[in-house]
Amino acid sequence: MVLVPFKKKDFVWLKEVLLKKENKTVEGFWRRPPSEWNGNASLLRILNPYVTYEATYKLLQLTQWSKRYSTTGIIALNIALHLCQEVSIVGFGYPDVHDVTTPVHYYDMVVQNQNIVSPPPSGQPVP
Repeated sequence: MVLVPFKKKDFVWLKEVLLKKENKTVEGFWRRPPSEWNGNASLLRILNPYVTYEATYKLLQLTQWSKRYSTTGIIALNIALHLCQEVSIVGFGYPDVHDVTTPVHYYDMVVQNQNIVSPPPSGQPVP
C-alpha cells in the first residue's frame, strides 16, 4: 500500500491508525478517513510529499488559493515522467460539456451534468 499524503494531517492520521489510538483525527479531510487499517505496516510505503507538490504547483500550475488539487492520476504521471524513459498515457480529460452519456471516470457510470465545468482547451493553463 502506498500513502499519498496531501497535508500534515494525513501523517497525524497515519500515526494514530498505526498506533491504534482510540480517538483519531477526522476533521480536515474531504471525507471521513478509515478508523482502522489491518494491513502489514512493513509493506506500507509513503510517497514523498514533494511529488504531490510538484504535480499540483509545478505541472498543473495551481495555486494554494485555487482550492483545486492534483488527482492521483496526475501524481502517478509525474512519478512516471521522473522514472521512465518513455511514458504513454490514455484516458486523461473529460467528455465534452454537452455529452451526458459518456461516463466521467472509468470506474463508475457517473456522467456530466450542467454543474460540471469543462476543462480549458488543450495547451491552455488550468485556472
